Amino acid sequence: MALKTMLSRPSIQDTTPDFLLNPSNPSNPSRNLRNLEGIFRHPIKIDRELIIIQDTTPTWSGIIKNNTLFLRVSSLEYDSLKESIVAVIELAEELLKCDTLVICLDRNDKNSSLSTLIRSFFYFGFELVPPGTYNHSNEFILVGMEL
Repeated sequence: MALKTMLSRPSIQDTTPDFLLNPSNPSNPSRNLRNLEGIFRHPIKIDRELIIIQDTTPTWSGIIKNNTLFLRVSSLEYDSLKESIVAVIELAEELLKCDTLVICLDRNDKNSSLSTLIRSFFYFGFELVPPGTYNHSNEFILVGMEL
């Protein structure tokens, strides 16, 4: 599975294609990470932003904060889950050198069976993240694993 990763960090050359940049402010391009908004209850300083694009769906958007990779997926189909999760774990551990991987699941997502999805993440070794751990919004369920 081919993954294409775009990182935003001073020491890495920005290879973000134009369609991912915010067209409303071309002088100060920010990433199109709107689907990560609302996860945390307070503003946070992030270390890096990234978007992971596969040849097929899903597309993962994420941030790295204190060696923890927080990801949210655009639309996760059960059929592509195994392949995607394995690739994301390898990316987080080997390339990004993160210590923890956290997946943010929207409680109100009507397109997926949340309980089935959570059980699938448990199968890969994820655990439910207690609500106070990252001070995240109640609209999201976080599943995480130490790498």
